[in-house]
Amino acid sequence: LRELELAIQSEVDPYARADIFIAKPDGEAVEIEEGYVTFHALPGRLQLRGGKLKPSFGRLNLVHHHEFPQVDAPLVVESFLGEEGLNSVGAEASRIFAPLGLFTELSYAFLQDLGPEEEKEPATTTVTDTGGNRVTVRIHEEEKKPSRRLRDFAHVARARVYRDLTDAANVEAGLS
Repeated sequence: LRELELAIQSEVDPYARADIFIAKPDGEAVEIEEGYVTFHALPGRLQLRGGKLKPSFGRLNLVHHHEFPQVDAPLVVESFLGEEGLNSVGAEASRIFAPLGLFTELSYAFLQDLGPEEEKEPATTTVTDTGGNRVTVRIHEEEKKPSRRLRDFAHVARARVYRDLTDAANVEAGLS
């Protein structure tokens, strides 16, 4: 068993849906993998998702690990998007339409970041006491968080086109 996942999904009202995915990966703590609200009846036939989510980026970012068609995530996906994929707090707007019989989806996500921050080594200094012993002491720094600007957020866009060729075959092309 690689991961245990509980999905809680419900229609909130005729215009919104809530989805929460709670995961327990093997050897790790329980975590909220995703938790978002989708508003699917906005003006202009727009759809908006907000919360902790996996944005539309590539084909496999939206797929949870236990749903992969293979045992492990493809190496290129794990190397580029990280072990958990692209997953962050933010909002995503999308619009679906069908010009010339082609299913087309355009989406844009505005995310807090591109995943967890790397842990920094604590700042230390070496002090010599009166007895001549050298001691390494951690320096506690007050980190002042700078105000965030538009460029400090992650911006993810995707365009996707899909068409059924027959009842058993289809074609899809996309750009993220």
